[in-house]
Amino acid sequence: MNTRSVSFDNLEDLRITPNFDIDSNYLKEFSNDIETGLLKLELISPLDGFGFDIYPKIYADSLAAKYSNKKVKKGEGEINEPFSPQINNLQIRYKANTSLVFNDADRAENDPLEKNEFFQISPFGIEKTFSKNLISSKRLFYDFINEGELIIGLSSQKVFTGLNLLFEIIKSENSNYEFSRKINWYYSSFEGWKKIEKDQILYDETFNLMKTGIISFRFPNDFSKSSKILDQDKFYLKACSEDKADQFSLIKSIVTNAMVCKEVITPNSSNRVEKLKAKSVEGFEKKIPGVLTVYQPFDSATFKVKESENDFYLRVSQLLRHKNRPVTKWDIEKFILNKFDWLSHVNCVHESKSNEKTKLKILCLKKIESFQNIDEIKLSMAEMNQIKETLNEFISPFSEIELVNPIFEDIWIKCKLRFRDISTGKGYDQLNKDLLNFICNWRVEIGGRYPELNTKIKKFDVIKFIKERKYIAFVTGISIVHFKQHLDGSIYAYDTATSNDTSEFIECGTKRSIFVPRNSHKIELLSKDEYHAPEPTNFSELGINKSFVIVKRHEEKLIESSFVDNKLVDNTNNLQFELKI
Repeated sequence: MNTRSVSFDNLEDLRITPNFDIDSNYLKEFSNDIETGLLKLELISPLDGFGFDIYPKIYADSLAAKYSNKKVKKGEGEINEPFSPQINNLQIRYKANTSLVFNDADRAENDPLEKNEFFQISPFGIEKTFSKNLISSKRLFYDFINEGELIIGLSSQKVFTGLNLLFEIIKSENSNYEFSRKINWYYSSFEGWKKIEKDQILYDETFNLMKTGIISFRFPNDFSKSSKILDQDKFYLKACSEDKADQFSLIKSIVTNAMVCKEVITPNSSNRVEKLKAKSVEGFEKKIPGVLTVYQPFDSATFKVKESENDFYLRVSQLLRHKNRPVTKWDIEKFILNKFDWLSHVNCVHESKSNEKTKLKILCLKKIESFQNIDEIKLSMAEMNQIKETLNEFISPFSEIELVNPIFEDIWIKCKLRFRDISTGKGYDQLNKDLLNFICNWRVEIGGRYPELNTKIKKFDVIKFIKERKYIAFVTGISIVHFKQHLDGSIYAYDTATSNDTSEFIECGTKRSIFVPRNSHKIELLSKDEYHAPEPTNFSELGINKSFVIVKRHEEKLIESSFVDNKLVDNTNNLQFELKI
């Protein structure tokens, strides 16, 4: 069996004009009048083809010669019958091309007879962006100009004039989230998305979706359904972040028609409760026309019902000492704590650069629940101004103060271990939580008091704490990596596994720094119990845009500069950047 391939490089000389209006019924019956759709194969060599046309003549001449008196040479009288070949498999491969010109200047190059169309597929559906009549977008792909978007669909028979939305936001205790400080809101209209102006957001308790709270909207008159956005029967709101978008993924639930209830304090304190469990509120004492149901989606915050006797004597004794005229650092700290019961720690720190004017800096931390993210201890600008304005009424007018937020210095634990009676995932999670509670024990109130902030940690205490965990069967090769930040903002990495590290403690870089163990520990599982020496951290283990650091050669304690891993020498990774310092 022979195989033959025939190729044609260019068919433009044939001047074939395609018919773009052919439908599926065009080729049901064969006809010589069909102008396109069939491929005709014609044999051009040899001229006699397979012998069907000349066979009768040759056959007659052969019979005549056989019965003539002439001698026929051997082999001349044999005639082959016409050959009828059959094509077992016919394959046709072809390439066709067309062009779609999106540029307005060259739009005339498009052939309208081709009826070309281009569609963009996105979370908003399928949109035709190119046709012979319209070019709505010049982009090949859907343009996601924002880092993240949150789209909320609303169903209503009437047009919205205003709406209160409750956002329940759940965070991990110590994850390092990337929050955007600027969230832009949009609403749907007949013309598509339109931006909600600042004066149309009456209040935002979430501080740009960073914590649980209510956002109250007042909508413009053109807030309506749109045929260009998802479901045409719904109204839509959209929150957009151009740079960071972690807060969108932390939203657990969204509830409409939300309001905040305030407690009316009764003379009898025994009737008060410290916390309202979810679904405790079932309705109003007196029914309000138009309100069908009342629903409490989750637990309320915990608050003090009354002041204890010890707290009373402590507050009075502090008041007698500073007499509402705080002068010393101790006076200022206690004064602020008494005035603002939502603060857990107040520390006066003195730190200034050589070119800065000397001023007293006050570090304030907010109270948080054990399940809240540690970033929520930081004050907003409005809260800072509130504390500063109150304090300025009682201190000397010549005093200069500045409210500051803490600086978080990450702590990594690097070790090899084997878990006992617990799955790997649960073991990692439990170790992360235990390290957070151990190093950041100041987060939660213990016996009516908050522990002092730790500015230095003993290395042995951390190692001992890990070894004493019941769910850890064996651990070895423990080292601690500390990302220390200085006043100028530079970050330096200190690794206890380096040979130059001789210090017994790990100390903060500034007086307002706080140790925070993030969930980025370098933990390796062991299959058997065997000793491993602590290994210096390699630069290839640091994440780009997460833990990039500056390292000085004259620093005694730092990450090893010989950071090229021997195992990675032969394995080139284009996504790994190596910097020699």
